[in-house]
Amino acid sequence: MTPQDDLIEQSKAMRLWAERRAARNPDILASMTPEEIQGMVHELQVREIELEMQNENLLLAHTQLDAVRERYFDLYDLAPVGYLSVSEKGIILESNLTAATLLEVPRRELNRRLLSQFIHREDEDIYYLHRKQLFKTSTPQQCELRMLRSGENPFWAQLDITAAQDGDGARICRVALHDITDRKQAEEALPKSEAKYRDLAENLEGILWGYDYFTDCWTYVSPQSERILGYAPEEWTNFGWWTDRIHREDRKDAVSFCEAQTREGKPRDLEYRFFKKNGEIVWLKDVATVKMQDGKPVSSRGMMTDITDRKQSEQKLHKSEEKQKNLIQNLQAGVVVHGPDTHIILAKERASELLGLTLDQMMGKVVTDPAWCFIHEDETPLQIEEYPVARVFATKSPIQDIVLGIVRPQEKDRVWVVVTAFPEFASDGKITQVVVTFTDITERKRAEIALLESEKKIRTWLEVSPVCTKILDLDFNLQYMSAAGVAGLKVDDV
Repeated sequence: MTPQDDLIEQSKAMRLWAERRAARNPDILASMTPEEIQGMVHELQVREIELEMQNENLLLAHTQLDAVRERYFDLYDLAPVGYLSVSEKGIILESNLTAATLLEVPRRELNRRLLSQFIHREDEDIYYLHRKQLFKTSTPQQCELRMLRSGENPFWAQLDITAAQDGDGARICRVALHDITDRKQAEEALPKSEAKYRDLAENLEGILWGYDYFTDCWTYVSPQSERILGYAPEEWTNFGWWTDRIHREDRKDAVSFCEAQTREGKPRDLEYRFFKKNGEIVWLKDVATVKMQDGKPVSSRGMMTDITDRKQSEQKLHKSEEKQKNLIQNLQAGVVVHGPDTHIILAKERASELLGLTLDQMMGKVVTDPAWCFIHEDETPLQIEEYPVARVFATKSPIQDIVLGIVRPQEKDRVWVVVTAFPEFASDGKITQVVVTFTDITERKRAEIALLESEKKIRTWLEVSPVCTKILDLDFNLQYMSAAGVAGLKVDDV
């Protein structure tokens, strides 16, 4: 029923009551003069208008009251926080829907129950002490404790308690109930997470660090600093402390690069030499990111890693490569070094001459490149799988003293070489490179061919000569006899 319907019913009831009152005095108008009757009618008309205005105001008040009630329902019953009114003896007098939902108890059953029934036994003292302090001092209280739902399922709650009075002047307290379970779980997980990451950071083979540009100080340096560099974390003071310990030959470039990357907020990755506390020099790899705010650097975080062993290995490798390169350059044979995918990574100039290509043309070529043209001694072409490098990669075994010819289209000739090839292996058994040497035997090959041609000519002349020609070894055994000699033999001689 609406407020307007209520007013209509009230008007009907008042009309009925008025008619009954009038019926008790039926002769009242007979004793009145016309002027008195007219005055009474006027008074009644005015009174009627007043009542109509009062009814309109009352209807408006009812409408406003309904709006207030709806607002009260939204603000109180549907609030994200549970609200309770609790007596001085700890009995729940009133509650909103949120409180009933948090405690998993129907609202009508929640009222008149002791609030302590919903507090974890181990935390009851916290509640009692704060309630006692509230009524003693009237000072608002706040506490955090575990509360129980209807199913004995505990949750963490924050209670904000204030003192108040009910309509009869009795002391009560108002309780705002916040569910802080998620926050508590996060707080409990945070130390574990911090311990986990701190343990990880302190066991890394590197120095984790943080730096603040506004205060010019190192906000964090991991304990590995003392083990790797000899400096305790508290010895790291400011930016200048770090730059002063960079090797003089690396300082300018390192600092310039660092400052340039920082200004633009870009990550940096640099390597430099650094003086340890005992005066030794180590190589550091320094990787960092920059945090920017309003276009300006605020802080940096990074990690320094000792790469001294790697740098020493690189230097040894470089010296070894230089030594190998010098050795190859001083050899009279042609030398070509193929990488793990058969492409040429190093070649001697003599190899360039024999293969008929420039060094620039050779570098990077693979075994299947059509520029290669190799032939057997019988001058038939080699198949790709017969190439020395291909055979070594296929068998993982060296080959020695293979004679083959190299056709050089640009020079329009061919050269003859003796080839030796051997693999070099990594620790995992994979081939890292194959070294191939070429020894030029073209002149020897030409001499052999010329000798064969000469022997062929002499043999042809002897065969047609009418003179008997014999060739004997040192023991006078017959090695050769010309056709004329054979023709003069008798059967007995044979």
